[in-house]
Amino acid sequence: MVAFKCDLSTNLLSDARCSTLSASSSLYSIFPDFEYLVRCDWYSRDAVWVQLLDRPQKVLVLALFTLNDSCAPQILLREEMNLYWITVNDIPPLFIDSGQDKDKTLKPKSELQFLWLSEKSGFRHIYYIKVKIADARFNGSLKTNFDYSKEDLNELKCEESFLIEKKQLTKGTWEVSNRFVWLDQNNRIVYFVGLKDSPIEKQLYSLSLDDESLSVERITSLGYSHSLIAFDSTMSLFVNV
Repeated sequence: MVAFKCDLSTNLLSDARCSTLSASSSLYSIFPDFEYLVRCDWYSRDAVWVQLLDRPQKVLVLALFTLNDSCAPQILLREEMNLYWITVNDIPPLFIDSGQDKDKTLKPKSELQFLWLSEKSGFRHIYYIKVKIADARFNGSLKTNFDYSKEDLNELKCEESFLIEKKQLTKGTWEVSNRFVWLDQNNRIVYFVGLKDSPIEKQLYSLSLDDESLSVERITSLGYSHSLIAFDSTMSLFVNV
């Protein structure tokens, strides 16, 4: 791991230093069934999420591990495609800020909420996922969500989070774009580009996470395809091309 200081007035870096992580096991040793690292990013200052594929590219997992060993490495979500390969989306998981833990420190029984794009229904749609961090090796209180034998579980160096809720937010014979999805954390509104009204026109839509009817509202005008949209940092203004 590389650490450094950044002078914000000049954008110059200094005091760079390398160190070995305490959780020094390789990804392959933790998740031996998955050979391809296809996406990764920071969840917080001491946790990283990764998307991993198996060699036939038919099983995709969203996994997470911490750098301070506050909890065991986790498989948060698993998707399988039996007939063909599984598609990896360019939209990362959008983690929802619950406001309960400001520093996002993960520990057993912590709850995570996030938005996930999936083609499980035959069309790419947005799903809401809520899981609880497991640490069954230490407390034995949570069970795995997946069909592993006891022998397999003994070989695993990770845990599988307990699924609390999975809800499909968008539905229908149309697709959500795999490039443009945003989450307004303060107002709990999801913005996305999709083909709901026309298969040849990309439109900007919104839905509220607090609206139980999950009604989708179109924001942009019909008759045009809006191919490039960018929001400001407050999620109150956008420009489109």
